[in-house]
Amino acid sequence: MLEIIANGSNTYPYQKSTLSDLYRLLETYTLDPVFERYGEFVNRTPCWIDGETARKYSGASVIAGNFLSYSHAFYLITDQEELIRSLERLIEKNRASPQYQAARARWLSSDDRPQPDRQ
Repeated sequence: MLEIIANGSNTYPYQKSTLSDLYRLLETYTLDPVFERYGEFVNRTPCWIDGETARKYSGASVIAGNFLSYSHAFYLITDQEELIRSLERLIEKNRASPQYQAARARWLSSDDRPQPDRQ
């Protein structure tokens, strides 16, 4: 199952992007570290508010974020393990970059950084 809630630019919302576009953007642009305030870019154990949603997405992961200097929001819900792992690898590579680390140091105080038990 793959449900794409958002994958595109706020500037051109009528132009839908593909997963290939998202892969390319993750390899090209720095993720916005401010999204760490809301948890991880890849949440393998999302907490759903209502029971119907929890049943619908049981076992699914949420992959969400945006980029620091390029407007392209993404919010995917999927249980496709291969897709999750490939996006995890790209996101971790992006987060390990000097550009991401510099932006993280600039925009997040130590109080903003996620705690180990916080999602």
